[in-house]
Amino acid sequence: MSTPWEQRQRLAEIELEVTLWEAQGREEQALRVVVDHLRTGGEPALMAPERLDTLFQLAHLGDLVPAWGHARWVLQQAARSRAPGMVDLADEAEARSEELRWGPGDRVAYPLDPERDWVRRQLLLHDLGGLRRFLDHVASPRLVARAGRVRDWADVPMRGLRLLDAGDRLLRWRDLATGEEHVVPDIGSAHFVGVGQHAVGRLVPVEGGEMLESVPLDVPAHTAHRVASHPAGWLDAVAEAWHDPDPEQEPLDLEHDFGTLSDVPQVWQGWLLSLVEHDHGWAAEPPPEGDDPEAVLRRVRREQRACFALVHDALAGDLQRRLARMDFEEPVDPWPVVGRVLLQAPALGPLVAGEDPLSRGELRRLAGLVPEPAAAPCRHLLARDEAA
Repeated sequence: MSTPWEQRQRLAEIELEVTLWEAQGREEQALRVVVDHLRTGGEPALMAPERLDTLFQLAHLGDLVPAWGHARWVLQQAARSRAPGMVDLADEAEARSEELRWGPGDRVAYPLDPERDWVRRQLLLHDLGGLRRFLDHVASPRLVARAGRVRDWADVPMRGLRLLDAGDRLLRWRDLATGEEHVVPDIGSAHFVGVGQHAVGRLVPVEGGEMLESVPLDVPAHTAHRVASHPAGWLDAVAEAWHDPDPEQEPLDLEHDFGTLSDVPQVWQGWLLSLVEHDHGWAAEPPPEGDDPEAVLRRVRREQRACFALVHDALAGDLQRRLARMDFEEPVDPWPVVGRVLLQAPALGPLVAGEDPLSRGELRRLAGLVPEPAAAPCRHLLARDEAA
């Protein structure tokens, strides 16, 4: 039996191997390393679930992943990279983010998970040049080539934005500096921003248009206008909003999920799935325990059941009626969440395998309702059937 030190050493070696495959743009090989580790009884908590989700999605969707999906994968890798030169940038970004959060009097910084720290990520990737360094010195030509216009993402400025409209899988923002309107895909990026409210974020070029580089930060109107008038001073504007919050708005939330193919928060998806389980009378069922293959399979099947029940409820309108009875300030659009659910392993696995968990009619409706790339496997299955 190996010692705890030997186990930690082995986990570090596996994580390094996965990291190297990722930088090569070889998601299938990276995922295989993880799967082989788990099959031999390895520690399940090898790395963050979001990272495993991304590997699974990229490997199973294959050519259905848009270039911007690979570009966002590059950003995810750069944000956690410990390659030479990246470590110092990451440490500086984290120190500056912590300095922003110092509290008055007691001089204690509000703690944040570095992987979910919005300020740290923006500083590291853009202001300190981390993304450009990763592209120049770490990422393989294969990874960069699949990522479309990712090099153009490195130097895009921060913008002050106001959400004008949301619907039909699109978000319409106004740039407060220029007055121009920008239409971007709705992958859940405005989950925390209501129509008429404000945010700061970066608009990046993609094939056929533009999109948000990651989930934007919802801020008071005066903060967004301040950033619009002086983009390079966004950190000072955010710091002011943090230490002197608008009494009529929620305090800033600097901790966010940074998805690859969806910006819907994990907690929101989990809450809706729990709601579905409750409505269908499954919530009282105890979840299968243990890490043996049979227990894991039972948990996956339970998750599959909840995922496809949520899809069916949304298509039937039951989910929308349930949400309408709740006390939300803004109407809740379920389709970005349904799209995220379709991209999770319990649903995506059987979907891309053609195991027909959904009818042709349901696939056709979903293809017109959920955002990309969740709509892509629906269209692919329909095209395959038509060609058969």
